[in-house]
Amino acid sequence: MSSPSFTSLIVTYNSAADVLNLLADLYVHVPDNRIIVIDNASMDETVEAVQRQFPHVQLIRNVRNIGYAKAVNQGFALCDTEYVFLLNPDIRIPSAQLFSEMEACLRHSRRVAAAAPLQFKNDEQKNSLNLTWSYSTPTAFKLYIAFWLRRKWVFNTPIRVTLLNAGCSSAELLLTR
Repeated sequence: MSSPSFTSLIVTYNSAADVLNLLADLYVHVPDNRIIVIDNASMDETVEAVQRQFPHVQLIRNVRNIGYAKAVNQGFALCDTEYVFLLNPDIRIPSAQLFSEMEACLRHSRRVAAAAPLQFKNDEQKNSLNLTWSYSTPTAFKLYIAFWLRRKWVFNTPIRVTLLNAGCSSAELLLTR
């Protein structure tokens, strides 16, 4: 992908090791991506480590912890790209394909305002599908059950859900300027 049409937005709090791994993933898979990190007054080395290892990241250091939602809104106010890719610091990005698929999902219909990939957690070197409230619709729950029963379930279009897990999601930024 050349010239990404999205900004990666990450809110951190005492998550130095996690956010450094995520930032490394972003630089490998989408090196030209705009990245904003909002730090909620971390007391560990998060801010210093990000500044030292990723000087091109736009880093906002809050003097007090304003909470996740306010920090997300603070970051959204700084975004001027068509899409915002909201990431928790402990997310890992396996390939650049994730970005093109998320963007394609959002472009699929003007009625789609947010999208999220399936999320896996790594427990003892084994990937397992992460159960979230995103699977509360019948179709999405069938996908989850099929995964656990080790059945192959192929789908080529986005699955409609009632809500998304905030760990990794993408939203269309509606600019009213």
